[in-house]
Amino acid sequence: MEITQITKTILNNRGITGENEIEEFLSPKPQRAHDPLSMKGIKEATKRIVSAIEKGEKICVYGDYDCDGVTSVFLLKTFFGRLTDKDNISHYIPSRFEEGYGLKSSAIDKIAERGVKLLITVDCGITSAAEVEHARSLGVDVIVTDHHNVGDKVPGCIVIDPKQEDCPYPFEGLCGCGVAYKLSQALQRSTGFDRSLLLSMLDIVGIATIGDVVPLVDENRTLAKYGLYEIRRGRRKNLRTLLAMMQRQYDTLDSYGVSFGIVPHINAAGRMASAEDALSLLESENEDEVKAISEKLIGYNSERRREQDRAFERCLVNMESQCPGSLFPIIRDDEAHEGIVGIVAGKLSDKLARPVIVLTEKDGSLKGSGRSTDEINIYDLVATQKDILERFGGHAAACGLSLSGEDKLDELRAGLEGEMIKLAADNPGILDRKVHFDMEIEPGDVTLKLAEELESMEPFGNANEKPKFMFRDVEIRNVFFMGNENQHVRFGIHKEGRSADAVLFFDADEYPDMLVEGKMCDIAGSVTINEFRGSRKAQINVDVILERERK
Repeated sequence: MEITQITKTILNNRGITGENEIEEFLSPKPQRAHDPLSMKGIKEATKRIVSAIEKGEKICVYGDYDCDGVTSVFLLKTFFGRLTDKDNISHYIPSRFEEGYGLKSSAIDKIAERGVKLLITVDCGITSAAEVEHARSLGVDVIVTDHHNVGDKVPGCIVIDPKQEDCPYPFEGLCGCGVAYKLSQALQRSTGFDRSLLLSMLDIVGIATIGDVVPLVDENRTLAKYGLYEIRRGRRKNLRTLLAMMQRQYDTLDSYGVSFGIVPHINAAGRMASAEDALSLLESENEDEVKAISEKLIGYNSERRREQDRAFERCLVNMESQCPGSLFPIIRDDEAHEGIVGIVAGKLSDKLARPVIVLTEKDGSLKGSGRSTDEINIYDLVATQKDILERFGGHAAACGLSLSGEDKLDELRAGLEGEMIKLAADNPGILDRKVHFDMEIEPGDVTLKLAEELESMEPFGNANEKPKFMFRDVEIRNVFFMGNENQHVRFGIHKEGRSADAVLFFDADEYPDMLVEGKMCDIAGSVTINEFRGSRKAQINVDVILERERK
């Protein structure tokens, strides 16, 4: 495959080397997928599920209230509905507000009362050893399917999780829905039902894979690419209706449209009200009902954005009184909606370039979420204080926690501030705002061929971010402001007789001294394709402009 040296360098730097591997990565129809039967626990799970189906036992699918959990529940319910009487299949999604994340004994009690004999978790359960034992004491068998890190004690049941110790499955990065899909593949092999159902569900798996921010490499890349292909075919009418009401085109949707369009609307149901609405959107066969539910989800998402913006502004004010100058701000905002504190923490972390936790009071406890920068592992930091926390979990970029009250909050602030002081002393510059880019190139390198090659690297996301470039010592030319408030700007960059077109959206007012004719600067951004009236040209989508002096 003939590609530019720039594209080859980017791929090599991301661990994609060798002609065959590069061709697979850039292919519109990737083939990388792994044998589901090689995943630990999946053969035993398939055998138990088939037994339940043959006996006519009641099966309950138990999932989380976010996009990954909701899509996982829909996926397994759809498959099981083809294999047994639909009256034998039920689901349970806990309330974020009343029950919280994960498998709960109180929920198991309700499930057992329905006469359920087999409970299958999706996107949760790997740390629920006690709850599994409770289920078994009630005569309910449990199969855990999850993708999160395994805790100190593995549940005493059939467990499917590629992160399990001694699991031979060659890829650990699947999302919860991806794991459920592998179980469905194994069931298809065992029962022989029509394989077309597997293929028709790839749009659902793709949405979950992109939305759960798992690494978009290896098998996830295959699932995401084919998922986008299925979405663009528009065969799932319910999804097409939601997209139309969001004023988005289904036939050109990319990973950005999934991440910032479909996923937030599915998540908004669980954040603001009930995840049942999101599941109903996928399950409903009534066109009028689908439209009504879509309108609900759009309303939830709008409400979520309003709540998020208000909480963000309050937290900026609260930070000045609660933890001024902190290297690790822990901000209490009891007015914040519990469903949006993680998003607010993320926005604050982006603005402040440091880890942030936002807490709100709930039933006498302080509960909240934290987010961090690429350079700082928030899980490791907060884990140093886990003895004073009631609950705690997460990963390098995000965490959730709860603590008992104001005294513990003071202790947590003091402990984490001390840890950050040590970390900053050992790693000078770790709190400096970074401009991340893949490589430096010149204006003359910006060609349509390069832009098309980079486009074939989609879908972009975690572990496969859109390539970013730095253009050093370039001269600004032909500045043209756009928008009713001049918030956008088009301009050219020039260096050593070569030029390239550039565009900056929304943030033109941040650079009043640099967006002037003849100014020398550094520019960081991505190389994309500008399509206008049938013409295709390469351009730079600018992320940031840095001032440089003419030499």
